[in-house]
Amino acid sequence: MAKKSEHNKSSAELIDEIERSRQRVSRNLLGLRDKLDLPGKIRRSFRRQPAVWIVAATTLGLFFTFISRGKKKSCVDQKPGGKSKTGLLETGFVLGVLRIAAGLLKPIVVKFAARKIGDYTSGQHSPRKGF
Repeated sequence: MAKKSEHNKSSAELIDEIERSRQRVSRNLLGLRDKLDLPGKIRRSFRRQPAVWIVAATTLGLFFTFISRGKKKSCVDQKPGGKSKTGLLETGFVLGVLRIAAGLLKPIVVKFAARKIGDYTSGQHSPRKGF
């Protein structure tokens, strides 16, 4: 059976039908937006049941703590006066050299930075390719 011809509808009926269709689409969009709002759902759930969320977070934290605890290995050098003292001396020496080098290079770096900032603020900045 053929559908009733829609050409016979008056303009007022068509306007009403369009308005109803817009309202239906609007309701569907609001419903979809509410279903997809995961952060909002989590916030509302936390406000309604904070104890459950706190217990769940604590349990999850303890679970990951116990899992990661078994994987850690620590090796101790049992030779007295062996490799560990020389490593410590080397580390101390390297840190001392780095501190001296940083003290010597600081004025150069500060002068370079001040010059670049001065060039940039005075309008003499010319961008180089590759930098």
